Amino acid sequence: MVEKILLDEAESRHVRTFAEFAEDCIVIPPGGPYEGRYYSMELQPYSRLFFKVLDDSLRGTGQRLYRVASTGQTQTGKTLTCLTIPILYHQFELEEDTIYGVPTLEMAGDKWRRDILPVIQAGEFRRYMPTRGRGAHGGNAQFSGIDFTNGTSIKAMPAGGGDKQRAGYTARVLAATEIDGYKQRSESEEGSVIRQMEGRLRAYSVAQRRIYLECTVTVAEGAIWQEYINGSRSVILLPCPHCGEFVLLEREDFRGWQDAETDRIAMEKARFYCNKCGKPWEENQRKEANKKAILKHTNDSTTFSFRWSAVNNMFMSMADLAYDEWHSARRIDKDNAEREILQQVWATPYTPPPPPDYITIELLQQSVKGYM
Repeated sequence: MVEKILLDEAESRHVRTFAEFAEDCIVIPPGGPYEGRYYSMELQPYSRLFFKVLDDSLRGTGQRLYRVASTGQTQTGKTLTCLTIPILYHQFELEEDTIYGVPTLEMAGDKWRRDILPVIQAGEFRRYMPTRGRGAHGGNAQFSGIDFTNGTSIKAMPAGGGDKQRAGYTARVLAATEIDGYKQRSESEEGSVIRQMEGRLRAYSVAQRRIYLECTVTVAEGAIWQEYINGSRSVILLPCPHCGEFVLLEREDFRGWQDAETDRIAMEKARFYCNKCGKPWEENQRKEANKKAILKHTNDSTTFSFRWSAVNNMFMSMADLAYDEWHSARRIDKDNAEREILQQVWATPYTPPPPPDYITIELLQQSVKGYM
């Protein structure tokens, strides 16, 4: 029913694709090197793969995917691409309400003012900001939602608090951020927090719902990594400039910095090496390969789980990456350093080292029994 309404609406007016909407309407807000520029998928080529899957699913030209779970290297446009733009697309292009999932109501205000409001104010959609009522003037410290003048609303839904805080509101679209920060309380009578939030969409069939989940990876048991491995488990494959094979490059393929005596030498020698032919890539070859990248779903699921890492980040060169790896390897707090590199740079979970061997009280008593 909802799809039919949207298609009927599309016949009377041009409904843009996600990709068209992003590049036509989204202005990058202040606070970074690209502020004031229109969003461009050329800046981060992974975004073209991401939006293509969403558009193919929405228009019925690809796999039907009802949930989206995204993770990637921090400071690479993850929240803007995978959460803010989908929210604004539904609010202003499709003109429908959104439930905005956040860890706490206190964090809702901070996330709203940091991630979503600046994008609205930087572009054409600021004309829909209310001058009175809920959300006027940007919302208060504890942001609970906003009613736009085009007739759509965003409702903030916290993971913290009682179950009743996640009840009483119905929508077709859920967009949830920082989902590893949601405490999955076993004493809840309604199940996990994410499932409670998704329960607000049950007035619509599974095929009609749209769910967007976004978070930085923490540990293997974390919500976003579980969503990733149980979803489509999509990987970005890059064409090798030497052998032409499409390859998935990970941390173990980034070499040359490990034995460098100085950070300068590490930055000069570090390269990604093709795991098929073994040849190193230069920086321009890495950038060109990302422009020609393809996406491969490695698991059959109606959840599109999408991940990218340092090899796909065009904001950071291989020299920058080598600098971070070299210094991280020499930090005194090795466990924290490894955790940060894995989670924030390579978008993989951190596994704590096993505890040191110890002797139980029982074994100790047995060992000294003959001496007593």
